[in-house]
Amino acid sequence: MGNSLTCNLDSVMSSTRLLPAVVSASRTAQTATYIFLHGLGDSGHGWSYALKYIVPDYCKLICPQAPSIPVTPNGGIHMPAWYDIYALSSDARQDGSGIIEASAQLDKLVQAEIDSGIPADRIVIGGFSQGGSVALCSALTKNRHYGGVTCLSCWLPLHTKLMVDQTLVTVPRDLAVFQCHGTDDCIVPFEMGHAKHELLKRFQMSK
Repeated sequence: MGNSLTCNLDSVMSSTRLLPAVVSASRTAQTATYIFLHGLGDSGHGWSYALKYIVPDYCKLICPQAPSIPVTPNGGIHMPAWYDIYALSSDARQDGSGIIEASAQLDKLVQAEIDSGIPADRIVIGGFSQGGSVALCSALTKNRHYGGVTCLSCWLPLHTKLMVDQTLVTVPRDLAVFQCHGTDDCIVPFEMGHAKHELLKRFQMSK
């Protein structure tokens, strides 16, 4: 199972093209980067407008834009999405290849920042809803010492695969993970967020 996941990632990352993104330069000399992924059907513009007033002056903000793909619950209509969703429940069938591809695309953005001189421990990745799920999955399965991960109203995709083969979880156990999920969320059930929290504890995440 581990080899299969690795091979899929390698084949996806053969492309050198980066995702389009809304980028806000740091207001002073850049020493950190925050990469934030929007949710299903959204764009990076709104999040960029809100977050650029929150991040520190020394932080560059990158809000990538998901590609437009057919989304099953919406009758196959094309919309911005990181991967297809079949249903929002913990036991629903998952778009494994789409999740892996989105994770790889995020990692290429991270690598570009590292190549520019920003170390991984000065990079925070995160997202809202589907975007948060991509960020969390990428953080868990990439051997990078991130400065942190922010997960807003999201879930952990491929959780069954990760539980069956925990060698796929290569994240440092002291990674700081900020989790938020509204108890009255009518789109992504609170139970999915709570299940994500419990899974992270089972992975022995200490923060």
